[in-house]
Amino acid sequence: MRRAVALVAVAATVVGVGGVAAHARAVDMLEFRPVISMLPPTSATASSTPGTTEAASARHAVAGCDDVTVSGLSSVPTTPRADIDRGKCVVLAGSDGERYYLGPAEVTTEGIRSARAEFVSGQGWTIELMLTKPGAAAWDELAEQQFQKQVAVVVDGRVLAAPTVQPGVAAFQSFGGIAVISGAFREKQARAVARRIQAASGR
Repeated sequence: MRRAVALVAVAATVVGVGGVAAHARAVDMLEFRPVISMLPPTSATASSTPGTTEAASARHAVAGCDDVTVSGLSSVPTTPRADIDRGKCVVLAGSDGERYYLGPAEVTTEGIRSARAEFVSGQGWTIELMLTKPGAAAWDELAEQQFQKQVAVVVDGRVLAAPTVQPGVAAFQSFGGIAVISGAFREKQARAVARRIQAASGR
């Protein structure tokens, strides 16, 4: 039985439909990361000068998942694409300028067996991900950890969506090896993203 993650409102235009990311060696095509906190848009905070000791310390605090230090920063830097590491915390942008402070990636394209675009009544165009056995276990572990909290769906180093895991359910339920990304997708966008995820999975 399919159990799609309930998503917050998503602008599908956040996902480009062009080629694979130029920084593919540093950025997985798709990652699921726990949302630690929301941050104001870059324009809403004073920016530290790149290369200064203060900026370097801020980047170090973000990458090291130092929540106490990050919460006390007057300006939290967005993680450059080249610095994105699946094993470190990051700050990434989403649609309309919102930013997310995210934990290490728990599920990546390596845990995905297949991806396909599918039209679902009441949801519109969605991307259904069939997970490998290790991927399904990792996704269930992350989803249970973030039960009724947000998980970021990151594509090419940008937050596509930040769904709340099973907000209307009293107790966590396994997803059974299937994850569904839904949002304001048009058919062309959903198919393009599914193809890119499938290609990145190498299957």
